[in-house]
Formats: sequence, C-alpha cells, structure tokens
Amino acid sequence: MKKLPSAFLRFALAGLGTVVFLTLFPHITPWQLSNVSRISADSKFYFLISIPFLPLTFRVPTASLLAGVGTLLILMILALPRQALQSGWRSFRSHQRAFTGGMLAFEIFLLTLIPSEPDFVRDGASVITYLVISGLGLGLIAVGCAPLITRVLHADSFAEVLTSLFLRIRFVFLHTRAVLFVGLLAFIHFTLANIISLEIFEHLPHVQDSIAQLFHGKIFAAGALTAPAPPAEFFEFLHVIINDGKWYSQYPPGHSILLAVGVLLNAAWIVNPLFGSMTVIAAYALAKELFGETVARLTALLTVLSPFLLFMNSEFMNHTTALFFFTIFVLFLARSLKTGLFLHGALAGVALGWLANIRPYSAPALALPFLVFAVCHLVRHGTRLKRSAVGFTVFFGLFILFLLVFNWLTNGSPWLFGFQVLWGDQVQPGFGHSAWGEPHTPLRGLSQTLSNLNGLNKYLFELPIPSLLLVIPIFLSGSYTKWDILLATSLFALAGAYFFYWFQDWCFGPRFLFESSVPLMILAARGIDRIPHIWNTVFGFATDRMKIRIVTSAVLVLLFIAGFATNIPPHLRHYGYSYWGVNGDVLRAVKREGITKGVVFVSSYFGSVFPANDPFLKRGVIYALDRGNKNRELMERFPGYKAYRARGGTIEEILFE
Repeated sequence: MKKLPSAFLRFALAGLGTVVFLTLFPHITPWQLSNVSRISADSKFYFLISIPFLPLTFRVPTASLLAGVGTLLILMILALPRQALQSGWRSFRSHQRAFTGGMLAFEIFLLTLIPSEPDFVRDGASVITYLVISGLGLGLIAVGCAPLITRVLHADSFAEVLTSLFLRIRFVFLHTRAVLFVGLLAFIHFTLANIISLEIFEHLPHVQDSIAQLFHGKIFAAGALTAPAPPAEFFEFLHVIINDGKWYSQYPPGHSILLAVGVLLNAAWIVNPLFGSMTVIAAYALAKELFGETVARLTALLTVLSPFLLFMNSEFMNHTTALFFFTIFVLFLARSLKTGLFLHGALAGVALGWLANIRPYSAPALALPFLVFAVCHLVRHGTRLKRSAVGFTVFFGLFILFLLVFNWLTNGSPWLFGFQVLWGDQVQPGFGHSAWGEPHTPLRGLSQTLSNLNGLNKYLFELPIPSLLLVIPIFLSGSYTKWDILLATSLFALAGAYFFYWFQDWCFGPRFLFESSVPLMILAARGIDRIPHIWNTVFGFATDRMKIRIVTSAVLVLLFIAGFATNIPPHLRHYGYSYWGVNGDVLRAVKREGITKGVVFVSSYFGSVFPANDPFLKRGVIYALDRGNKNRELMERFPGYKAYRARGGTIEEILFE
C-alpha cells in the first residue's frame, strides 16, 4: 500500500497529459487549433478551451493558463526520482563546458518561445500555445508511464526482440552504400515535392514573388534581359516593373535564370523539386565534411522529414535555390580551409556569388560568420590557403560583377536594384519607412523577429514540441566545436539582418529564415547523436548506450508520427485550392475551349494567369486585366485576335460593335 500514492500520481499525470495532448491535437489551419482559441472580452484576452469527447468549454484568462502550465510542470518535476535529479544536477554542474553551453543554449531557446502577434501573422500565439502545452502534455505522459516503460525494456523477451530490430535498422541505416542511401532520400524528396507541385499547387507559382520571377525566367529563356513594355494598365502586377520602355521583374537574376532552364524544357515546375533534392545531397556532404558519416546520414534523413523544406521546394520560391547555394558555399569553404585548393575556393566563391544574385540581402548576413572565420584562418595559415583564397575572391568577384552589370543594363545603374526602381528608397532596410504600410520601427523589428523564431519552432519539423529543442543537446553535451557555433550563428545572423527589414511574413513558414534550415538540421543530427554521451557522461548515469539509442529512436519516431498526423493534413488543406488567390480555373477553361490565339480579359486575381503570358505578347493566348470599355483599345494592338472574358472557370467571347 505504500507505493499506491506514487503509482496513483503517475497514473493521474499520464491521464492528464493524454487529455492535454488530445485537446491540442486537432488543427483547423497550420496555426489555428480546433479546441483552443483566443478571444477578447472586456478589453482582456482569454483562451477558450473545449475538452474533446466531453461537452465542456472553459474561458480561461491568460494568467490562469500560465499558472496552470507552471503547476503541471512542477507536478511533473516532483514525480521524477529526487535522488536521480540531484545526482544528475551535481554531475552536470561539474562539467563546466557542458553547463555553460547547455544553459546558454537553453536560455536562447526560451527566447524563441516568446509569443509575438504581428498583424500579418494570424493567431501566431496559438502556435506557441500548441508547442509548449503539447510538449508538456507529452512530458506528463512520459513521466507517468516511465516505470511501465522501464519494466518493458528490462523484460528479457521484449528487450531481445526490440534490440534485434533496432540493430537491423541501424545496420541498414549506417552500412547501406552512401550513394544508394543518400540517392534514395533525394529521390523520395524529389518525388514528394513533384506530387505536391502537381496535386496541391497545380504546377503554378502561387506567391507574387515567384510569379514575377517565373515571368522573368521566360524573358531570359527567350534570350533577353527585359521585354518591351506593354500598356501598363492592362498588365500591371505586383513586383513587376513597367518602366522606361522595359518590362521585367524587380528581382536579381539568379533564381530566374534557373527557372529559365525549366522554361526551355517546358517544365519550370521541376526546378525547385530538383534543387530541393540536391540540397538533401549537399546537406549530407556538408555534415560528413564537418562531423562524419553518422551525423551526415541523420542530417539527410531530417532534411527529407522537414515539411518546411518539402512545401517550399514544391513551389517556385527563390528560397529553395538560395538554400542550396548557401549549403554549397559552406561545404566548399570548409574544404578549402582544409585543403587550400584553388578549386575548392573557387566553388565556394561561385556558390556565394550565385546566392548574392538570388537574395542579395540574405547573402552577406548568412556568409559573414563563415567569412570572418575564414579570414582568421587565412591570417594564421596564409601561405597554405593562398590559392583557395585567390580562387574564392576571383569567382565571387565575377558573380558580383555580373550582378552589377545586370543592374546597369536593366535598372540604369550598377548600384540600383529593381526593388528601388519600383518602390524607391522606401524599400531599403532601416527604420522610419516602408514600401507600404506603417513605417518600420525597432519594436516592430523585434516583434517580427520573435514571430519568425516562433514559426521556425513549428514549421521546421512540425513536431508536437518546439523543433529548435532538438538543437540544444549538442551544446548540452559540452562537445560542441567552432563549426557548431558557426552553424548556429547563421540563424541569428540572418534573423538579425531581417530585424532591420520592414516586411516579413509566414509563407510556407517563416521564409526569411529558410536559408538557415540546413545548419539547424546538422545541429539537430549532432544533438541526437550525442544523447548517450549527455545521459552517461554529462549527467553521470550508467545506462547501456544501446538502450539509450533505442529509446531515443522510438521517441523521435513517435514524435514525428504524432506531429505529421496533427499538422500535415491542415497544411494540405491550407495550401490546396487558391493558395494566395492563385488557381488554374481560367487556364483550364481556356484549354477546354480550345483557345490557342486570343486575348483573354481577366477580372479575377491576375496572378493566376499572368506568368502564362508570352513576355513579348507575340504568340499564344494573351492574358490581360479586364478594363471594361477600354478593352477595345488593347484589341487594336492585336489585329486578327479574338477577345474573351474569363469569369472563374467560364469563358465567353467579347464582340465589339
């Protein structure tokens, strides 16, 4: 009978944790919970909570919810073995490097959980509510079921079967030929991205940025830098410049050039899935270069398991190619510092140069920590690294020269970007201005930065716990290296740069931090690999390493299953029909009616059809904005063309008197 209170407490904790998790499990959208919502009443915010399977709904003040979370956390800690906790804490304190690194990493991680609610991120606070409380619910279940799990693991028959299964999986994971292993993962990513591109996105760009860049890719595919300017009122579109007799996008050329290759193959939609799959390979190569085969394979697996990467790589956004070239830059920079070869330095320069031609603001932020590190090495080992430094400088300089020449030929000045042509200096980073909306302020910059970090905790892996939690173990292990610190710094360098930028949003996730995702994958893989070291060496416990790896693997599998079951269906619904207003209704109707030559006037969202235009308006179907009585003026430019009006999925011919 003496054990009854402890057993009862654990049973109660497991039951309570299950209720908490099931309450937070259903989602309406990627950021909105079905059973938990925020409401405002009497100038105060409340959480409206419905308990599943029971006709119970509570209106809970924010302070009361926080108090309840704190109480559950204390109960969970009290249920843990006190002597083991004290012993582990003493051992942890005695490992100064692990204590310092782990505590600092945990404190920074807590900052990423501070909720922010900018006006452009809907229900952002619910994301943090879900991650924190869902993680607490799972913790309560784990603590409550710990004795049962321990007994099961120590049962000879079950332990033998589990160990045998784990060893087989581990053997396949570690000993399959690297080319086959990584190639299979890249193929899986490529296949899934193409399926989503077709079934969810209809092989269409859905975001204004990617619509404009695909249009510019069609100009490049025709062998030109710009197209002749059409009548602006019929063809104006956000992020597309009609100025000084020219028609082109506001973006640098790097991503559009790659899309142009897809246009020439009549398969522009394949570019992002292809570069996404190559990023899987590049992430593996970088992790192997820095940390060895095991971490490299874990990194490749995590890259394929990331919904953030998968959905982004299924559309046309330039973040996909930017991430690839950033990964290649770090890979060959690391190799050049090791070998001193001209070729490795040159490839690092090419990759960073192309990144600058894709996202010129992100490139210096991402590269700065690594370049400072490289310069320090160059000062120390100048003679050995001279050839690689020359290779990097020459080829990086050539790509920067290419960008400046492109600016000169399109925008009229090497130093003038298309953004400035379209929006003026208001588009530049800094405070007190913005291209549209309220002027940017430090407070808004802080809010946006916290919001992006909030989103990264969810979108990176879509787990029912904060994704960045997986990064902490590498610093908690005390075995972190300079490369670990550099990889982590890339996230905060990028976030710091966009602190000064006036616009941010969640598009497929916190996209302005997307280029830091491969470094985070590597750090997460490193952390997972070091868990046995943390448990036995840092905390001083004496558990068989094989059992630690079995439990770690089982927990991760369950987390990914639970996270995907919770979060992927809402994503598929959200990204489905008419994401950002784009759909294929008009294009399908034109094809169904057999129209191959004509002007189709569109009154619905122009982004659905704009990139289907021939930039030179000389062939195929021409799509224009419906301007009512003015449409006749445009038709005078196209003798022999018939005029049509599109309303959703219906097409009707226009007869002018």
